[in-house]
Amino acid sequence: MSQLLTLSNHRSLIVVDPVDGGRIVSIIIDGFEILRDEKFNTDNSIFGYGSFPMAPYAGRIRNGKFEFNGEQHQLELADPPHAIHGTAIYQSWDVLNHSINKIELQTTISAGWPFRGELRQDFLLLENEISMQMKLTAFDAMPAWIGFHPWFRKHINNQEIQLTASFDQMYVRDEGKVTTKTISTPKPLPWDDCFIGENPGIELSWGELVKLKLESNSPYWVIYSAPADSLCVEPQSAPPNAIELERNQVLASGENVELEFKIKF
Repeated sequence: MSQLLTLSNHRSLIVVDPVDGGRIVSIIIDGFEILRDEKFNTDNSIFGYGSFPMAPYAGRIRNGKFEFNGEQHQLELADPPHAIHGTAIYQSWDVLNHSINKIELQTTISAGWPFRGELRQDFLLLENEISMQMKLTAFDAMPAWIGFHPWFRKHINNQEIQLTASFDQMYVRDEGKVTTKTISTPKPLPWDDCFIGENPGIELSWGELVKLKLESNSPYWVIYSAPADSLCVEPQSAPPNAIELERNQVLASGENVELEFKIKF
């Protein structure tokens, strides 16, 4: 049974489910729910709601295959014919701390990834900010890249979401929806693409109801605009398919990769 954890202040409420993949299942700001919740997950996908961690890799890996240190590896194909979004979402996370304004979760990498490691997530609620931190520490040498995958509602009280962002570059996907090494200027909507920007000035707004600024310590952002009811804006420590692009972090035993994601309101 899930043990829901909450953080709240006078403006916001966050609900985290450590059993359901360590995901945020609800964010309410000024009385308005901003995330797509499970009841709207009509395709019954584990990837289709809330805001979940992507680790030890984020996005698609072509055909679920890669080579590392001279060995070939085959991953499970959660998005046939490709692997997608890592294994962390399938795991229950241990609660290290739950205080007035902070939640700390931890889990070890389990089945579905050929290397051992540890994952940690910290959620911090400030007066006008939600701060999320994720860290992967390698026990075995491994390739790694991590990300956050929030599903923002496209409509709140009949107000449609508006996205503001300034990107000069994006990775081109091929016909199999896999990110390639080719970089171009941004193409028109719809998107399911990785954009590059050190300070892209990402803002989301639903009229005057809710206005957000999204920030990360990584320049890689995947934006998925196709769903009629949702918009995903996903910071990642490296692009999807990063191991083929040679953009992933290669960790020795004891090394880590960290990612920060801030939602300011």
